[in-house]
Amino acid sequence: MRVATWRRWVDGEAFLAVLIWGASFPIVKHGVDSFGPLGFAVVRLIVAIACLLLWLRWRGESLRIERADWPRLAVAGFGAMGLFQIVFLVGMHHTTATHSALFLNTSPLWALPISWLVERQRPRLGAIIGAVLGFAGVVAMIGRPEGEARSTLWGDLLTLGAALC
Repeated sequence: MRVATWRRWVDGEAFLAVLIWGASFPIVKHGVDSFGPLGFAVVRLIVAIACLLLWLRWRGESLRIERADWPRLAVAGFGAMGLFQIVFLVGMHHTTATHSALFLNTSPLWALPISWLVERQRPRLGAIIGAVLGFAGVVAMIGRPEGEARSTLWGDLLTLGAALC
């Protein structure tokens, strides 16, 4: 198959993102178990900043941030992402990579109840059915906890909290 034909069927950047996302759960689990949740958060942050700076430099983009953007950037960085990282990594420390992946990927499902409660948007019946089926699928995949499983209710709840973040 020629590369041009392959590129018509596969978005290389999206494919790479899916590979990285899928591989991240066992890697993060190993890192959290090796360094502890907060130690791994620091290592992860340093690596992410270095990669971002290299990427921006390679693209020739400026690191300048407009003054008007600082408040939103602070809320997003310290509030949303900071809280997410702590809850996710501590949750990962107390559950399995499989449970963490399943719970964290419920993020899109939470848009329905959040928009209903916060923005008072009335959901359509199809959206409600889709969300219920999505959550039922997670419950079916998790199943009954096994006696020897390393997952805990605490870790699962924290990871679910990360999905809400």
